[in-house]
Amino acid sequence: MCLSTDLDSAEAEPETLADLSRGPPLPHPAGVCPRRGRRPLWRTLGAYVRTKTPPRDHTGETKLFTRARRAMTQMALGDFAGRHKLMTVFGTSFGVETWQFGIRIAPGAGDQATVSQAQVDALKAPVLAWFTDANAGFPNTTMLQGVKLAPIGVDGHYPGGEVAYIGDITDTTGPINTNIHPAQCAMVMTLVSSALPRGRGSLGRCYLPCPALSIASNGTVGGYTSTAVVSFRTLLNAINAVVDLGTAAIFAREGLKNGVVQPAFFTPVGFCRMDNVVDTQRRRRRSIVGTRSTSAAVVQ
Repeated sequence: MCLSTDLDSAEAEPETLADLSRGPPLPHPAGVCPRRGRRPLWRTLGAYVRTKTPPRDHTGETKLFTRARRAMTQMALGDFAGRHKLMTVFGTSFGVETWQFGIRIAPGAGDQATVSQAQVDALKAPVLAWFTDANAGFPNTTMLQGVKLAPIGVDGHYPGGEVAYIGDITDTTGPINTNIHPAQCAMVMTLVSSALPRGRGSLGRCYLPCPALSIASNGTVGGYTSTAVVSFRTLLNAINAVVDLGTAAIFAREGLKNGVVQPAFFTPVGFCRMDNVVDTQRRRRRSIVGTRSTSAAVVQ
């Protein structure tokens, strides 16, 4: 393969791992491609860069081979470890944008994989208490509307013939009216496994609607996080206390890594924590209609 500065003149890329492992042909000693009289270009990390020899990593593999090998040894996410429930809290921002986040719930003893209206109704009070807690810090431009509880099969979809249940909550806005941020801003609550300190299946996360925050001179939100995690912990404890509901958990789906099947499993949530930098959820910036200013002519 010799990629020249005219990309449409490039030869076909090697198609097999064997071709990739051998790497491209060595360039002319003068660094010039004999076929077209131009220096070769090798693609590395998604960009075309100019080099004299194919780039290699510390194992001696060409970068292109390494990327292809990784792609062939990674498998799409497979099944869950078993049936469980997905709790979704939802609402709106500024009256038009929607937000939501979910918490997976592992069934406990007995047949706790079954979802009922009684279970979702039992979640409404703790969700409302969390949302209106001043320590959670939500502004009056953010509205809570309800909670949903859905049965999830091992394939990640609703089991046949089963439905989700909705617990409508009277439209309730946050208690704070200062330091309002755009709807696409969000704070991430990280869920930490009680059994795994790190690695696959050790962390989960919820993108919460953006609280009313004052931003410090270094771009962080200051001491807000320490009170926010206490408020969210109260919500998690209340979820775990609902009769026949189950336990908030972190799920790892079945997968393939380096040719080895990684089994599906779940572990209970043991801790929650929050970073003090505001994140972004662009999907929460779809409905607000903006107005463009008039054009300002520039002197030529």
